[in-house]
Amino acid sequence: MSSIKLFNFSEQEEYKHALLLYPFRIFYNSSDDKKSPQILEFTKNREIPDYILQILESFYKAYALFIQEQHLKSPMHEGIFFDKGAKFIDIMLADIPLQKGLVAAELIDNQRYFEAIQNLHGKSIKILLDRNLILNSATPIHELFHVFQYNYSNFNNMWFMEGLARWSQNITHKRANIEEKLPSSVEELRSLILRAHDAEYFWRRLISKCNNKIDFIKILLEQSALQAVELEKKFNLTEWSREDKKSSSNNSYLFKAIVKTVEILQIKPDEELQSFLESMKEYKNLIRDGDIHFSYLSKKELQELESVEEIQGELLIDSTSLSTLNSFNRLKKVTTIKIKNNLNLVEILGFNALESIQNLEISHNVNLENIYGFFKFFTTVQKINGYIKIESNKKLETLLFLRGLTHVGSSFYLHHNHLTSLQGLEDLEEVGASLSLSSNQLRDLFPLKNLKKVKGMLGVAFNQLTTLEGLENLKELSTIKWGQEYRTLAIQGNKDLMDISALRDVQSSTKHCIMNLDSSNNYKRIPEENSQFYKQSISITSGGLKVDTKDIFPK
Repeated sequence: MSSIKLFNFSEQEEYKHALLLYPFRIFYNSSDDKKSPQILEFTKNREIPDYILQILESFYKAYALFIQEQHLKSPMHEGIFFDKGAKFIDIMLADIPLQKGLVAAELIDNQRYFEAIQNLHGKSIKILLDRNLILNSATPIHELFHVFQYNYSNFNNMWFMEGLARWSQNITHKRANIEEKLPSSVEELRSLILRAHDAEYFWRRLISKCNNKIDFIKILLEQSALQAVELEKKFNLTEWSREDKKSSSNNSYLFKAIVKTVEILQIKPDEELQSFLESMKEYKNLIRDGDIHFSYLSKKELQELESVEEIQGELLIDSTSLSTLNSFNRLKKVTTIKIKNNLNLVEILGFNALESIQNLEISHNVNLENIYGFFKFFTTVQKINGYIKIESNKKLETLLFLRGLTHVGSSFYLHHNHLTSLQGLEDLEEVGASLSLSSNQLRDLFPLKNLKKVKGMLGVAFNQLTTLEGLENLKELSTIKWGQEYRTLAIQGNKDLMDISALRDVQSSTKHCIMNLDSSNNYKRIPEENSQFYKQSISITSGGLKVDTKDIFPK
């Protein structure tokens, strides 16, 4: 600590002081603001607060331990931070009593504080630190360990980041010696990856199985770096977003890093460790990271996938050989399912264990007649946060498999099929974007009796409707751009449509309803004169031409 150097800055600067002990620079104030130590005492140095000296010493000692004893690579000399140009580690005092400390993944530039000193120019790693940590706090070593983690890989899954950082506190602090049995099943692994700081007890137990405990962390971080490279290659990932860093897809790669670490250290597995290793292997078989695309499905491939429980990506099935799809009966979670362009597909079964899906598309299957799969999902879960697109299946007549569905978070497209009924949509209440039922063989809309809101346009064009009965409870639509024109409601192409009185409570969220209809239709029933429908401006188009609203609605 003898080589520390104090810098004082202008009163106009955000921080008025910085204390340097390479590679650290701690920025602070010495007043009563939020960037000053909560307790200002000067018992060790008349110019430097005790709190600042204590913090700097804690960081410096922890840094030496990580470099000299744990043999981790210095972010000032190699690794991700070094490649980005890091020259210093800047600790910025702040008032963050809940977080205690925060490490930024991106570098900052505090050069303005040292304009006249060339050798202090350059980018730095930023650690935001609370101004009122307890004496001998473990926060410095915890936050500094995050710096080393970020320097090896971009993985930021909490059980890995926070669990290991909490474990690192044991290097300098005496803590309760709590361990727990290693996970021995996929379900226990699922529980582990949902944890954060308390994953420390898992890491304690795993590291205790290793004779060479010091090298374990070094090798684990090295293997995590290699796995990150593998992930980048597989997904052509050049820049990691916040979501990428925390993605559940990362867990498979982190498990691989653990397995490789155990192999490199030649740890002889006891029964507990062996069970843990086998559970990670099983996890790999049950949890598939990334998209799965099939242009040809063999029976063997289907059998291999029958055990899969989670796909962390998209499942695309576009086979020319498939006539019946009856698989994925253990699949519980998937981001998107697309079953499209299957020229010989006649029926869809399976997906009986599905619990979570973001988007569903079943389209352009020209011979598809029946969908029996997904029954349990919609009757149990009832909501889907993304889109549903069931379109261009020219032989599909029913939607009974959707029974129980109440909410669709985005677009709901059911157009260009051969639907004769909307049975299955009796519970539908809200659609988060447009609802398109156009170009089917629908004779009525009765099953839509519970539909209240569509946050997009509603299309029922080119069907065989005689009435819009079934839309009595619909209150809200939105005017959007559909193709080359704006529209709110499309009802054209129903030559026998005579009753549109069910629109009486419908209003556009923009208070401007644009209707596309057939001006030749002589509607016998329209919304009553005093209904909510007329409390908005109404525009009408027919065949691409504007129509005088009074021709349809005399009011």
